Amino acid sequence: MNASSATNVPPSGAAAGSVPSTASNGNGTNTGTAPAGADAASTDFVLTVTLSSAKSLRGSKGEKVSTFARVQFADFEPKDTPVVADAADPAYQFAYTLTLTVTEGLIDTFLNQPLQVSIFEALPKDKNALLGSGEVNLAPYFLDFSAPATTPPPPDNPDEMPVPGHNMGGMLAVPITYATPKLLTTTVNGAEEQLQPTVALTVTSSRPLVPEEDLALSNILEVHPLEVAPVPDEWNWKDASEKDPMSNLYHYTLSLNLPLNSMTDRAFAIGNGGLVGPDATAPHKRLMWARSGRTLLSPAALKKLRERILGKTLLDVDLTRSPMAKFGNVADPLAARYRGKAQLDIGPILLPETLTVTISGAVTNAVEIDEKDPGSVAQLKQKLTAYKSLDTKLTLRVSLARPFARQRVHLAQTEYRATLRTLVESLAREYVPGQDRGAFLAHVQRHGLVHGMHRSLKTAVVKLLKEQYSEYFAEPSGGDQASLLARVYVDLVDELHRAIDERYTTHAVAPDATTVVDHLVAEAAMCEADLDYPGAIKALTDRHVTQPDNLRAQYELATCHARAGHAETATQLLRDLLSRHEKHVPALVALGLLASTRDPAETDGIALAETCLTTVLRSRPSCPVTLALLAVHYMHHGADEKADGCLAQIARLTDSASGATDALLTPLDPLRKPTTDAFLDAAEHCLTVAATSLADRLFAQHLVVRVWAALGHVAFVTAKWTVARQAYESLLAFHADCDDALVLRRLAAIYYAMACGGDEWGVDAPCVDVERMRSRGICLCGQRRGRESGSCVWG
Repeated sequence: MNASSATNVPPSGAAAGSVPSTASNGNGTNTGTAPAGADAASTDFVLTVTLSSAKSLRGSKGEKVSTFARVQFADFEPKDTPVVADAADPAYQFAYTLTLTVTEGLIDTFLNQPLQVSIFEALPKDKNALLGSGEVNLAPYFLDFSAPATTPPPPDNPDEMPVPGHNMGGMLAVPITYATPKLLTTTVNGAEEQLQPTVALTVTSSRPLVPEEDLALSNILEVHPLEVAPVPDEWNWKDASEKDPMSNLYHYTLSLNLPLNSMTDRAFAIGNGGLVGPDATAPHKRLMWARSGRTLLSPAALKKLRERILGKTLLDVDLTRSPMAKFGNVADPLAARYRGKAQLDIGPILLPETLTVTISGAVTNAVEIDEKDPGSVAQLKQKLTAYKSLDTKLTLRVSLARPFARQRVHLAQTEYRATLRTLVESLAREYVPGQDRGAFLAHVQRHGLVHGMHRSLKTAVVKLLKEQYSEYFAEPSGGDQASLLARVYVDLVDELHRAIDERYTTHAVAPDATTVVDHLVAEAAMCEADLDYPGAIKALTDRHVTQPDNLRAQYELATCHARAGHAETATQLLRDLLSRHEKHVPALVALGLLASTRDPAETDGIALAETCLTTVLRSRPSCPVTLALLAVHYMHHGADEKADGCLAQIARLTDSASGATDALLTPLDPLRKPTTDAFLDAAEHCLTVAATSLADRLFAQHLVVRVWAALGHVAFVTAKWTVARQAYESLLAFHADCDDALVLRRLAAIYYAMACGGDEWGVDAPCVDVERMRSRGICLCGQRRGRESGSCVWG
């Protein structure tokens, strides 16, 4: 392999987790143990790591350094390369091979455990010294959702190693961090510079870790335990002593009960939690985890998890502790007493376009009491005092690689759109300019084009109905069936209009700059509505390149990155915007909200959030929306007194307005039409940057019957069609049997306006009259349970 071809270094730092034990066969190949009765020929997965060369190595004698490399994946047996003498850029040309059995544990290993490369200096008398090491996570090369499943071309040089296929490895460079950095200091033109050693390697596999058809319908769940607090006072966080069972000699593990398939559950463990003492961010002792844990949820597991959430079944979490490895000989006499359990509601993860939620729940003692034991009552009372009396809470951040349970729907929608594009192109080829409509229809009938269209469309439509509307076909009543058919009609025709518009927009004459920008904005909105965040980001990036001085364009690109889960990129874009205009209020708000939702351990994020929001408040001291945002920030980080002060100030402003609502409608964003409720406006700003945990708290402050319906109504009457649609869809996501006629009628009006060429899924400007939308869309509801009746006329 040519070392100069090493590219694409993914970020390191995967979570620690359990890995299956292995045995070496003695010839440089490690073999994983297959389960009893497994067919080894069908389950073997051969992983090969080819370490070709290293660059810029330095040793105790400078460039003339004799080195060898040690390669290890997870906790499988490591292997060493031969020693290469007197070379700063050694060519190792060494292959490290593992033969493994694919199980859920192995997939979790790829997600959580790194590939480690260590460089040693070979010294005289068989002595070795560690120079440095590096690590890289292999999951992006074997569990990639986004890359195209294409076979790369063979290399031009026959001696060069071919590029691995999709999800079968990759070529990469691993940076090496030296234990003694001063060895890397060199002088160039009289100035000192620091070298950066790297190791070039290629990882390949005999077959995909997960079949492509299964991976396309799966999802990656990431769980990061933020803290467990408060903890018993008798726990000592400063010193670890084998003689003191209360000292800090334990590590803590959280086990989540997740579905393995439709019938079986499994325990997903996140270990290496530790006890930390009070600091500037928290005045009390607490348990914290430095890293998150990731696991792959199969299509069956996703379906089962969704059923549990909709059935209001809580997520069971167990907390256990055990001695650290160096204190393995110590028995924990109080392990049962300090074993805890919690039940958490992860329902918000089902909301449309939601990727991350932060949830909390009370921790209690997991105690099994024998009711026949006379001493059980006293025993129970003693054991339950550990967590219950302290009001201990567990806080988790749960994230998904892509929105929940949308993979099947997305694939069906993609197939239907591709079929429509093919049909539109076929019709365009058959049409002769100036041809009479009747003659053209007769022509396509005679040549069998209509029959071919019917046959190809039928397959795509049936699949789309099965995946997108399957829950509606369970027990369809008369009204429900009419509503369903109307909704299906709107969706199908809407996609047909898109295909036609796409075909003739693509072939049109190049428009002027204004038209290009409008088209990019509409394209971004359409992509984001289809959950195609890479497409939306590309369109908004093109817009930003076209209008580099447009602050609004940069702001919308940053918030789109935030909604796509790219918090660091969004933060950098917003900082750059504020360096050009330090009082840009929407950017200050967005940056403050992003900083507020960082890891609570990052004190600089809390300070940045408060700085941004108080800066906005100084420019708008009588704006309830700013006060609501500042209050939810304080609540999120436990500053309840400051939050209460902000809420009291909002109440005073509301009382003083007493009908003069203009005093309450100071918009933070001049392009937004404010509502009459500060909490709803603040929640909308939170959702703009995907700060769902803050938005949930704001909705709790606006706790009225049918909060989502209220939000949708406010957005509807202020002509914010996209916000209204998302609010109504969020309501229906949790209440599929909703029979609120107003909600259904207004959602139907929005869908029908889109089908008629109105709102382009994201453009908050009405293209059709609202009254016309209502009159034509009212019949779409089907009027559940016979409250109203009507027929659907689509003229």
